[in-house]
Amino acid sequence: MKPLFAATVLATLALSLAVAQETGSKVAQDAKAKDEVRKLREQWGQAVLARDEPAVERLLADEFTLTDPNGKVHDRKAYLATVRPLALESGKVEDEKIRVYGDIAVVTVRVTLRGKSNDVDISGSFREMDVLAKRDGRWQCVAVQQTRITQP
Repeated sequence: MKPLFAATVLATLALSLAVAQETGSKVAQDAKAKDEVRKLREQWGQAVLARDEPAVERLLADEFTLTDPNGKVHDRKAYLATVRPLALESGKVEDEKIRVYGDIAVVTVRVTLRGKSNDVDISGSFREMDVLAKRDGRWQCVAVQQTRITQP
């Protein structure tokens, strides 16, 4: 009985170590992916503030869509057309949460903006959800959903 018990304990220990290594590896991969996504979002914000349409374009997937706070859906081309006329005085990002599911990341965030687009005031606070996909070793945004936060 003792050899069987010892073998069982050793097998359980080996399995536990393998699971722990796999879990540790997954945690490290998720942390790396979250860092990459966070950097992409920072680049995106800087490019928008600088009105740098080509820089924004590189961060968006070909099939990118934006659902704006009014429920209107914009494709990549329509979204990019809004970058140059955008005149932001300030922007603040809070409550950012990044969740990674393999080669897909979902970001939720609160954004507060002050500024205009085509001389129309767009100031306000918004909840935003971004969906990103990793393709050919780099992250790109595939979809954004924005909702205006209204104060009661």
